[in-house]
Amino acid sequence: MSRTSVYVEQISPRSTPEQVSEGIARLLHPFDLARMADGKTVLIKPNLSGESGPANTDPRVIYGVVRAFEQAGASALVGDGSIIGVDTMSVMREIGLIDALKGTRAEIVDLKTGRYVETRVRRGRCAKQVALAEAASAADLIVSVAKMKTHDATAVSLCMKNLSGLMHEYDMLHFHHVNVSECIVDLVATVKPALNIVDGLMAMDTFGAGPVEMGCVIAGTDPVAVDATASRAMGVDPAGIYAGTLAESHIKRAHERGLGEMKDIEVVGDLPSAQFAPPPASLNEISIPDGIEIIDGDPCPACIAMLATVLQKSQISNNKLGNTVILVGPNAPPPEKTKGRTIIIGNCLHRLQSTTQGSVFVIGCPPNATYDVLPVLEA
Repeated sequence: MSRTSVYVEQISPRSTPEQVSEGIARLLHPFDLARMADGKTVLIKPNLSGESGPANTDPRVIYGVVRAFEQAGASALVGDGSIIGVDTMSVMREIGLIDALKGTRAEIVDLKTGRYVETRVRRGRCAKQVALAEAASAADLIVSVAKMKTHDATAVSLCMKNLSGLMHEYDMLHFHHVNVSECIVDLVATVKPALNIVDGLMAMDTFGAGPVEMGCVIAGTDPVAVDATASRAMGVDPAGIYAGTLAESHIKRAHERGLGEMKDIEVVGDLPSAQFAPPPASLNEISIPDGIEIIDGDPCPACIAMLATVLQKSQISNNKLGNTVILVGPNAPPPEKTKGRTIIIGNCLHRLQSTTQGSVFVIGCPPNATYDVLPVLEA
């Protein structure tokens, strides 16, 4: 049995759009795009999260991918649905994507503004059906063009997690409410991207240095192998992500479900090596503002990282916080009577929802930092 191949092309972050396009053409040459895509409609799905600029797929990389597919005879759509509450077209304008694609024939699509198609998830373990954007359902091929970055809920955000932007916002949030790692695997099994590309020109070390110059783009037909390879470039063991918890690695889960290879991978090209800061592993590693007390019930790393993100984003004053008690982790005991409010976080503490009077229960595994926990904290 032949080994799974993942290809790496070194491209300087200071390259011009044409230089990046030339690098992308070299990277994609082994895939015979004319055979893959000639006469077909290809949805190129970047990561347009709407967070800081470097957290989005570089427009030069998107331009290079569009050029490569157009030269192969394909009709290209470039579309995404940004994170909940964010206007996709505003993100496209802000990062310069619309201007970057002016020299192409690509149609730019805000997936949030079109229809959604209820799509059955075959043998889904968490999701039984998802509402996919009509453009994704109608496309002949889907190409995931992700950003290389770390993330609180899944430790890494690469090609598989990038596919969540194809869904309705309701499903994006529902994935967090059930089990985001397992749901991502269900989505990958449903969408089955034809090609997976990771933009590593400037990666995002979310918990550490911020933007990191990696100077590479990674590609392959196997989403599991591509994500595992990009993870290793960031110094993250794909099999060890949140190991032994309900939030365990979506990369490992996808491998175990037969969706791709995680171990026996032939890397063609020079893969850079860095050590990105891991998500905080204990509550002692996060900054807790005055006015908040956290009852430690041995939470999994995903909930710890989520809390770190929430507390970093919160602009609330200490005076307004008052006395806020947060319970997190499956072993958290019911709190003694407090003068303030109590917030119970995560599905593993569902048992306390009805026994802790006056509390607010936040569902999720892990809950979404921005749309589940932050509004409760700042209410």
